[in-house]
Amino acid sequence: MSPFSTIYKSIRNILNVNVPNVAQVDMDYGQLRLYEGRAALKFPCVLLDFPGWSFSNIGGLAQIGQGPVIVTIAFAAYSRTDSKATDSMLDRGLEFLDIEQEVCEWLHGFAPAQSMGYLIRQTATSANLPDGIRTRVITFALELEDYSLARVYTEGAKPPLETATQIAGSGG
Repeated sequence: MSPFSTIYKSIRNILNVNVPNVAQVDMDYGQLRLYEGRAALKFPCVLLDFPGWSFSNIGGLAQIGQGPVIVTIAFAAYSRTDSKATDSMLDRGLEFLDIEQEVCEWLHGFAPAQSMGYLIRQTATSANLPDGIRTRVITFALELEDYSLARVYTEGAKPPLETATQIAGSGG
């Protein structure tokens, strides 16, 4: 199984069980950018992505991977937060910050699997999108050990590393 599938499933499960105010957890396929009218999501929602990872060998074709886990929390912002808002309006308008805090409390320091380190929060940014959608984008750092590619190839299935290097170096 892909380490990214494992990360996604682990985060989805921990948020579904422990953060009931999040209505939906999904992969980020651009749902907040590629829509006409209203995005087909239940709000508030969490969208996950894993862009820009790097890998290095640790021996025997196993690798260490390092990269970001992007957690986008999207809200349909309908309540007031201005200076004339009542206390109840203000509480409702700032609810997204409490949900963000709850998500971070569950994810910061969480290890998605035994061969993975802890998610460590690095940055948090905001964006206002059309149709009154507000997002908080939290970047977590993660390191993992990936043994899924460390397998023995049968003869003829893949050339040994030395042969591939010799071929590449010979120019022909």
